[in-house]
Amino acid sequence: MSVEGVVYSAESSQKETASLVVSSSGHFLLSTKHDVNEYSLKQVEISEQLGNLPMRIRFPDGRVFATEQKRDLQLLLQRNKPVSWIAKLEGNAIAILSCLFLTIVLLFSSYKYGVPLVSDLIVERIPNQAQVYFGEQVLDSLDSQFEPSQLSLEQQTAIRKRIEKTLGELPNLPFNIVIEFRSLDNYANAFAMPGGKVVLLDGLVKLAKTPAQLDSVIYHEIGHVYHQHVMHSIVESSLIAMGVAVLTGEATGALDSLVGGGVFLLNSSRSRDAEREADEFAVDAMKRIYGTSEPMVKMFTLLNQQGDDHLPEWLSTHPDMLERIKAMQ
Repeated sequence: MSVEGVVYSAESSQKETASLVVSSSGHFLLSTKHDVNEYSLKQVEISEQLGNLPMRIRFPDGRVFATEQKRDLQLLLQRNKPVSWIAKLEGNAIAILSCLFLTIVLLFSSYKYGVPLVSDLIVERIPNQAQVYFGEQVLDSLDSQFEPSQLSLEQQTAIRKRIEKTLGELPNLPFNIVIEFRSLDNYANAFAMPGGKVVLLDGLVKLAKTPAQLDSVIYHEIGHVYHQHVMHSIVESSLIAMGVAVLTGEATGALDSLVGGGVFLLNSSRSRDAEREADEFAVDAMKRIYGTSEPMVKMFTLLNQQGDDHLPEWLSTHPDMLERIKAMQ
């Protein structure tokens, strides 16, 4: 049989049209406008037949013949040369589905076990000074969205001193706790920064009915500092984003959005675990210092009443608030 294609020179990327005649016994006759050459099957290298890629045949002199007319040629060559396992795999639907399943299991296992392990190793090796500096830079960038606290200096000092007196009752912390005050449209919230900064918004201080209620939220944020949740979250998100980018190529445009959404969904369950760990830390602190977690239950009940989000629990980065309150009792 005869097929048409192009032949590439061994010395350059130049190509010219050519025809290839293949006998049933496996002999090749390559014809171009310049010459005609004959080869045996043992002298040539035939590329693996994957997808829609052209068939390529390499000859002893370095020239490569490529053709799109590969179906009939492939059937003829199979009589003289066994089909590779890759080519067999490509045409086997069960094998393809099995490989896809194993790939999904591998990726999930890498996320479930590999990412936290690598994250732990990385965070352990980040110097404390670097985390403190990073936390300061993050807070500086967020300050463009915050307003200065409207609480009096006396109020701020009293809260700081009250917490400082109780730090000795807590497990050894990796960082010094520094409490900062900010305001944001009377919004009631608090959050921890890498390196030990805990930011309280004025709305949270005003919402608390007693010092113990306010302290319960502060201890929750100190729990994040103790477990270094924020730094772990940053490292894990970076690892996942880089992994997705490597698997899919450059993440741009629509793919950027998909990658971002995927990273959010993958991290959401781990963020909920972090919230539970911080809750447990705060409950233990409240029982040590105040003898009861009841002020924490009342404070989180107030926060639940203030909430205006109605995201389903599976999409939220926080556990269901009623579930958390029940666990505090």
